[in-house]
Amino acid sequence: MTTSIIPKALKPGDTIAFISPSERLNDRFPSAITRAQTFFEQQGYHVRNIYTSPLSTNYKESLLQRASEFHVAFQDPTIKAVLCTVGGVSASSLLPYINFDIVKQNPKIFCGYSDITVLHHAISTQTGLRTFYGPTALTEFGDWPKPDEFSSEHFLKVVTGHGTGAVPRGVKWTTELSTFFKGNAYDETERAMKANAGWKWIRKGKAEGPITGGCISVLLRLPGTKFWPDFTGKILLLESAMGEAIASPLRLVGLRAGWLI
Repeated sequence: MTTSIIPKALKPGDTIAFISPSERLNDRFPSAITRAQTFFEQQGYHVRNIYTSPLSTNYKESLLQRASEFHVAFQDPTIKAVLCTVGGVSASSLLPYINFDIVKQNPKIFCGYSDITVLHHAISTQTGLRTFYGPTALTEFGDWPKPDEFSSEHFLKVVTGHGTGAVPRGVKWTTELSTFFKGNAYDETERAMKANAGWKWIRKGKAEGPITGGCISVLLRLPGTKFWPDFTGKILLLESAMGEAIASPLRLVGLRAGWLI
């Protein structure tokens, strides 16, 4: 299915919902969630954090709770954008519990990355809604002391309908994990950044088309399911989680076997 449904652009005063459909870190990192909320409020938006602390350790009950939060975010007409708080490892388990008619009937901006890859492809194949593979509330917008300017400015440019323009490139980057992820949830040490040396081109050429893909280890959970996308005429975007080798032979064997052809 092509992504024929384009969500409305975000406007000043609109409401953004934070949801946690994969990893549930809201209680563990409350300061980061608060920083993300404060950032968006300073930009003139309202934020609704749709999250309920686990009421039990029953796994199915957890899935039903996450699915309910997902549905609430799309059903609420005052919410114009749905931003995931973080990735994780369990978004695939949520798929049988999602009512995609709710998404199709209430199209809006949906953003996240990493494990959220499965939700992007589930939404696009089942509803035709165009989604946004981008930053999350906790890791990017909750960074200390503030969100990276390149990431936040480009995100807002895109979701407010101003387009991407030329392919953007940040002037700095880092391999360091946000310090509050390293054991002390209240550690506010700023990460060391490096200068970006620029693009590394493998070969010459030009390409034009819609971008699709995601986290390679997550994407390769989908072949054989109804959520596997059609890559014909698409530009493939691949990223890897936490520095894992994207070029692993085991990861690429599926691509060479023709899954993407």
